[in-house]
Amino acid sequence: MVGIVYKMKFVSSKNNKFSAYIRYMNRDEAARVKTYEAYTFAFDDVKKKDLASYNDYMGRPQAASGLFSMGSDALNKEEVKTLKQQFEKAQANGSLMWQDVLSFDNDFLSKYGLYDKEKDQLNDVKIKEAVRIAVSDMLEREGMSNSAVWSGAIHYNTDNFHVHIAIVEPEPTRERATFTRKDGTTYEDYRGNRRATAGGQSSYERFKSLMLENIIDNSETTKAISELQRHVISSKNKKFVGTFDLEARREFKAIFQALPTDKRLWNYNNNAMAPYRPMIDEFVNRYIEKHYAKEYQEYNCLLDEQVDYYRDTYGESRAEDYKKNKLFGKDGLHTNLGNQLLKEMNTYDKHLKEKYGITAYGKLDLDNLPSQSHSKPHRNYKLENQMKKMFDKTWEEKQREFAHEKFKRELEAEKEGYEI
Repeated sequence: MVGIVYKMKFVSSKNNKFSAYIRYMNRDEAARVKTYEAYTFAFDDVKKKDLASYNDYMGRPQAASGLFSMGSDALNKEEVKTLKQQFEKAQANGSLMWQDVLSFDNDFLSKYGLYDKEKDQLNDVKIKEAVRIAVSDMLEREGMSNSAVWSGAIHYNTDNFHVHIAIVEPEPTRERATFTRKDGTTYEDYRGNRRATAGGQSSYERFKSLMLENIIDNSETTKAISELQRHVISSKNKKFVGTFDLEARREFKAIFQALPTDKRLWNYNNNAMAPYRPMIDEFVNRYIEKHYAKEYQEYNCLLDEQVDYYRDTYGESRAEDYKKNKLFGKDGLHTNLGNQLLKEMNTYDKHLKEKYGITAYGKLDLDNLPSQSHSKPHRNYKLENQMKKMFDKTWEEKQREFAHEKFKRELEAEKEGYEI
């Protein structure tokens, strides 16, 4: 079973579940435990499709916490009364009610230090704070920060704990639209669907992610993975060429010769590079094995820890995708190293073209290089400077000789009584 299951749903003000929740708010904890199924609708779809799964997630609780909200961990009677009035006003004004339910597996909570099995003690303070962060983020994205009110409650169970959240707008601000019933008739109501995406994540994923981030501190592992990938193994300050031995040079040239002539295709994840990726991966693997074997082993161990975490929180498919993306995804380790290698090959190509005075477009053909005798000669700046000095010295001597000859002629002319 996945460690956390999250469901969200909304109903109109005319739905019986809306009225049931208002009645539920006004009861004591024992009464709310007995009647919780009457107001819970977020898991209705699961209940209809698979009653066994519903019972796994929502097994009848033994107890419930007091209601909590944005500003209080336990609402007193007056605060509950005020909140109930706001929910009644929301219903009278036609507001929708959104309900979110999070169901936790106790083993999962125990594994990550949120539940002490021996003492049967849940860290509900941390869970409530995570709920506040997730709800606040959602309301801000939906433009409801100043219009919505909400309440929450934790229900305790021998199999799993679950958190109920209910949200309404006393003064509705949502956009209205026309909807069609199954029988073809239409009606108008407020739009209840939350935004499909938020920062690249679905609204569902974002809410669940924020909950997890704030009840489980996984930052050190994430930071260590990033540090190893970006600043140690694939650091841009290090070059493959500087670590080459003779065998590596041969492999480098072999890959270079195999690559397509059009260098615009030289991107590791480009579809056109698929036939060449195995060669690049093999080269990269040998590079890692020779220079970063210990760091790479540590990197893989950290990835496996994260895979376990994602398996616990999101399920098998998300877990396997995580490691694959970290290694071969858009910003994965092997992708970065592969592109670094291709970049150095591009530099190698430019160097050869300068050496042989070639301006042709595309990759250079190593098998048909011009001979050195026909290549553009390298300037010998040292020899040029020496020749310049010799030339300058000779010119100065000639100038002195010319001035001396002129002076002699002027003297002779002055003696003879005429001018030049």
